[in-house]
Amino acid sequence: MILEIARSGLSHETTVRIIKSLYGTSYSANSITNITECFEEDIKAFKERKLDKNYFAIYLDGTYIPVRRKTVEKECVLIALGIKNDGSKEVLGYLIRPVESIFAYGELLLNLKSKGLENNNLFISDNFKSIRNSKTKKEAMEKYEDFSLKWDKKDKTLKLWNLNKDELFAFMDYPFEIRKYLYSTNAIESLNKEIKRRVKVRIVSSENSLEQDLTYMFANYNISSRKIQNYDLINLKDIR
Repeated sequence: MILEIARSGLSHETTVRIIKSLYGTSYSANSITNITECFEEDIKAFKERKLDKNYFAIYLDGTYIPVRRKTVEKECVLIALGIKNDGSKEVLGYLIRPVESIFAYGELLLNLKSKGLENNNLFISDNFKSIRNSKTKKEAMEKYEDFSLKWDKKDKTLKLWNLNKDELFAFMDYPFEIRKYLYSTNAIESLNKEIKRRVKVRIVSSENSLEQDLTYMFANYNISSRKIQNYDLINLKDIR
């Protein structure tokens, strides 16, 4: 019962009150912590499991969660959500870092590679605003050129012209019916909301406690085998 309550995301203090109410038995919060140490094996198994070699797409996004260390600070949970070659979604991995950065994402991707990932057609991060609504790749590139011209004048360090446009707009090569799932991180936003829902009633007491929550949530998500809509419109022969 203690383990199931802990998996639900409730704090150890709340778990103590529930157990006492149900069974009349008193535990300290430290005792609950010791009992739930068995989650360490679950966390390790989730982090070290082997991945498929090939995925159709990988979404990358981060969300900030308050974590108690010496003080309470918001820290970033970076998540990689994959679309497998049968259209099902899978949380591939995550990292907890002080801030969201290109270096942290690089670390996350290297971790995925170490677990067996070899090929991936698309990486999907924050959306392209109005550019994403373009009907053709040509129209999207024209809008991007206007965007680049405007912002390169304001900030020379961006170097937007140096980016590979074919790579940026690779999602435009797919059917319109599925394209809306490929130009934004909406697929991963539901996970972010669920993480926040689980922890909003409390401040996470430690990074380990947060990892327990994430592992349980992500493992259950993967078991559900949720699929992206209209995935059957994609020509799987084109997937490397």
